[in-house]
Amino acid sequence: FAWLVNGQLQTEASDTLETSDLAPESSIACQAVPSDGFAQGNHKLSESITLGNNPPTAPVVSLESIEGADGPVTCVIIEASTDDEPVTTTFTWTINGGEAFEAGATLTDAQVSHCDLVTCQAVASDGLSEVTSNTAELSLPLGSDCDDGELCTTETCKPEGGCAHEANTLLCDDGNACTGTDQ
Repeated sequence: FAWLVNGQLQTEASDTLETSDLAPESSIACQAVPSDGFAQGNHKLSESITLGNNPPTAPVVSLESIEGADGPVTCVIIEASTDDEPVTTTFTWTINGGEAFEAGATLTDAQVSHCDLVTCQAVASDGLSEVTSNTAELSLPLGSDCDDGELCTTETCKPEGGCAHEANTLLCDDGNACTGTDQ
């Protein structure tokens, strides 16, 4: 047997060619040379096949924010993508269901606020195929970014992200003398 990879004769002479070191999209053909031990017959060249690409495995991510919105939010890869080729990873984020954007694995505290609903995904690419991780989601806790300075409201976090200010029953003064006794 003789093997041709991208038209180049290989040193392998067995009936099997190891392809793990070959690049995706390589063209492979096999040439059989019949022999009865005394003489060789006419060579027969197979049709070429193109070696496909196995896409990388999808990574698995989670979100971590030890200090809430007062510190960084990190998209942690808990299961890395694997592939035969080198893999690059990019990160896609959303905040409060807004437009997705690309950033590094970490958002700074200047990029997030208290009560934000943050999501991240990791996108792994081997240059030929891309796969996307699960979507990790984290609701940042209530904090000073939500304080509206009004005694008459109680601050909470909205389920979809962001701050909410709801009227409460505490005695308070809205600063308007015309409203009389406030509550």
